[in-house]
Amino acid sequence: MNRYKGDGYGTETSRTVRFNREYFENLFLKMRVINSQNADTSANIFGQNVETPAMSGCMSNGWSGLLNIEEKAFEMIGKGLSEVGSIAWMGLGSKRQLSSLTQQCEKVVKISKPFVENERIINKIGQAEEMGAIAVGTDISFSYGGKIGDKVFRKEKMGPKTAKDLRDIISTVNLPFIVKGVLSKEDAIKARTAGADAIVVSNHAGVVLDYAAHPLQILPNISKEIKEDMTIIVDSGFRRGTDILKGLALGADGVLMGINTVIGLAANGYKGIRDLFEIVTDELKRAMSLTGCSKIRDINEEIVFQP
Repeated sequence: MNRYKGDGYGTETSRTVRFNREYFENLFLKMRVINSQNADTSANIFGQNVETPAMSGCMSNGWSGLLNIEEKAFEMIGKGLSEVGSIAWMGLGSKRQLSSLTQQCEKVVKISKPFVENERIINKIGQAEEMGAIAVGTDISFSYGGKIGDKVFRKEKMGPKTAKDLRDIISTVNLPFIVKGVLSKEDAIKARTAGADAIVVSNHAGVVLDYAAHPLQILPNISKEIKEDMTIIVDSGFRRGTDILKGLALGADGVLMGINTVIGLAANGYKGIRDLFEIVTDELKRAMSLTGCSKIRDINEEIVFQP
C-alpha cells in the first residue's frame, strides 16, 4: 500500500509535513569569504570515514509504493550510497532485503521498529550485526504507530520502551546503538543514560504527530546537552546542500535524506541516487566554502541567521 503521497500528506492536518520545509526557508546563512578555501565534506560517522555527511533515509519496504514495486530497491539503494561514499540506512525490511543492501554497501545502519516484544527487536538488530552492519538501533517515535490523515497504521505491533527496555536491548549487541525519533532534550538524556551511543533527532517526517516541532528547533538544546557523549543525526525535510549545512551548524554530525533517496531511485535507479547525493554534496561544499567552513568540524551555529 502506498501511504506516502508527497508534500502535505501527513498526520491529521499535515501541518508537520508542511512545516518541515517551511522552517528551512526561515534560516539564512552568513557569508564569510575572506581567507576561505574550497571545502572538504568528508566526515567520520560511527567510526566510519565517509565522503559526505548526507546519508540515505531510513528506508522501509512499506515506506512508499515504489519500494514495494521495485524488486531490487534495497540493492540499488546500497549501490548508490556506496558509490557516493556514504551510509545506507534501513528500517522495516526482510532478512533477504537486508542482505541485498549489505552486499552492495559496506556501511549499513539497521533501525528496528519499536515492536512490543523486545525479543523481536533483538532478533532484527542481531541479524544486522551478523550481516556486517556498522550500527543498529530502534525508532521510538513510531511507538504508537504512524498516522496518515485520520488513519492510524501498524499501531498494534508497536509499543513504547522504558529506559530498562533500552538497556536490555543495547546489552545484546556490540555495535553503536542508535535511538531514532528523539524530539526533546529529555528523551536525549534518557537515551544517553540507557547506554545509547547516538540519536536521530526527528519528527518522523510528519507522519506520527501533527504540529510536532521541527528537529532544528530542538536540535541546539539537545546538542549542548549531549554533543560530547553521543553522535547526533537529524532528519525530516532535508533536500538541499544548504539544508544539510544548517543541520550541521545547529549541532548534527550527519543528515538523513529519505525523499532524495526515493526521488533518485525513481528517476534512474542506483545511478539516480548516486547523482542526486553528489549534487547535494556539491551544494554543501559550495555553501561551506562561502560561509568560511573548510572542514565539517569548522561548521557551527555562528553561520546561521534567523530574522
